[in-house]
Amino acid sequence: MKAFTYSTKAGEMAWHDGDFKIPKPGRSQVQVKVLAVGMNPIDYKLPHMVPFSSRVLRNRLVGFDFSGEVTIPNGEFKVGDVVFGVTMKGSLGEYTIVDTNRIARVPEGMEYTTAAGLASSACTALTGLRKADITKSPGNVLIIGASGGVGCMAVQLAKSFGAKVWAVCSDKNEKLVTSLGADQVLDYTKPGFTFPNELCPADSIDVVFDTVSSPEDMNYEVLVRKSLKSGGKYIATNSPRGFDVFRAILSSFLPFDLQRSGFHMVTADVCGEDLKTLAGMVVKGELKMPIDEVLPFTEEGCRKALEMLRSRRVRGKVVIDMMK
Repeated sequence: MKAFTYSTKAGEMAWHDGDFKIPKPGRSQVQVKVLAVGMNPIDYKLPHMVPFSSRVLRNRLVGFDFSGEVTIPNGEFKVGDVVFGVTMKGSLGEYTIVDTNRIARVPEGMEYTTAAGLASSACTALTGLRKADITKSPGNVLIIGASGGVGCMAVQLAKSFGAKVWAVCSDKNEKLVTSLGADQVLDYTKPGFTFPNELCPADSIDVVFDTVSSPEDMNYEVLVRKSLKSGGKYIATNSPRGFDVFRAILSSFLPFDLQRSGFHMVTADVCGEDLKTLAGMVVKGELKMPIDEVLPFTEEGCRKALEMLRSRRVRGKVVIDMMK
């Protein structure tokens, strides 16, 4: 089959033009013919995060999110079912395999390209908001990177839980973020941008959801802390501090949390029930999945998708349509 994989050289990717072996499912998995793949920043960052990545990731399919048609069934999922979700085996190939507890059926009325881009971004946003207790006690939420994949989902989900949302993005994305429900939009490109400010004064925010800060970007936590209330929570999808990342990874294997007080790094907690709920919200018009660009499944298309992600200027999601 055709596939786009991690290479034997760390950080590089390789195109396979029909010579890659079709994977066979395990006991708790289904095999799917991939229809579309939603791309995420982790797709290009992964080789730099995994020790000995040239060996560990060699010939692993790039990607996690997908939609596809079941070709080898298991349990409730039958041949021909169109499903979406997250696979740990990689998704940028004509076929992949996935655990049945990490997928759900694509509901009628939902495009397969939309479904492909939904899972990781929406589940990461949902996980972060749950960690911050916004689902139980909505308050004032500041979302950094509000026009990105996770940010777009976080704005909408926070509003659905009753929170008031401050959104940080560039001026060119203000219209998009406002359309998703943000109450206040803060343009980080303005000269002298800082916190606290007129729109976001000191001690005004209950929860910060940072979808941007990383080793290759600025550290927003230093800026935002003065706007965060005493006892407020700082939720992040990454951190410029290597020790934060280490403690978050270690905590995921332990029955207790080693992360800093008031600071929590989160990743997507993906399960079938949440996927069903999120897809239902999309069909009802309660949740929008903005797609910046849909690219063909070619070597050029895959590499362009990664370059767009590296630019850190994607509005919503980039999707690879395997049918193109």
